[in-house]
Amino acid sequence: MIRITQDSGNRKVFIKIERMADDILSEIEKAYWEVGHLLRNYLRKGLRFGARKGNWYTHYNPITGKEFRRRSSAPGEFPQRITGTLRGAVVFKVISYKQLIFGIKNPSKGKDTSYAIGLEEGIPGLLKKRKLVGYTVNRMHQQTKNLLIKRLNKAVKELWN
Repeated sequence: MIRITQDSGNRKVFIKIERMADDILSEIEKAYWEVGHLLRNYLRKGLRFGARKGNWYTHYNPITGKEFRRRSSAPGEFPQRITGTLRGAVVFKVISYKQLIFGIKNPSKGKDTSYAIGLEEGIPGLLKKRKLVGYTVNRMHQQTKNLLIKRLNKAVKELWN
């Protein structure tokens, strides 16, 4: 049986343990913010600059009155950007150290993101699921893991200094 007697040294150890837990949770929350930015930026960049190998289509722009050609994306690629709504609908949210939410959501009222969400989840009979969020998370897995490990190591090192 272990007995702990009250001593001024014990108090210092308990205070250090309490601080350790707070520091580690704080670093986890900071890592979630970094991971959220990393995932969001990767997906947005892919939507803006990703290579397209799909079919060519002719579109009509009613504002300019001109037709233009656009190349669609093939399955497994980032979808072609037409309005930028999907790119604007990529969001993340950190709920303290407990949770990171990353996905496609309506970021502001007044914008129709049903097509953007349809690209992610699929529209029966029209679009197959693209799973952009899942692809992004899988693709960035190693970087997110490294960020979390780096933050936790930083918290642990600070404890012993």
